[in-house]
Amino acid sequence: MSADQSEIGQMVYLQAFADKCAMNEIKFATHHSQIEWKEILEDALFKKRMIEICNNNIEAVPERFIPALYDFVYKYANDSGNFPSCQGLGSSPKPM
Repeated sequence: MSADQSEIGQMVYLQAFADKCAMNEIKFATHHSQIEWKEILEDALFKKRMIEICNNNIEAVPERFIPALYDFVYKYANDSGNFPSCQGLGSSPKPM
């Protein structure tokens, strides 16, 4: 079984951006709601917003990563009610 795009996006974030952004994947994804992430993507501002969230510690986001990264942040946005079962660097369990 292959990973879905959101899982791939989570892996990309963890491997390529988590250290530079100095935050785990959940902190990153929950910067916005699903509607906000959708608007950011539709306005072609995804790369720019990602760089801003990471305090300009990343210089570029390869275009090929954007679909998977978007699926990841949309799935785990602050209003989604979703939380990954496999947590990445520095993640802590969701409070009950």
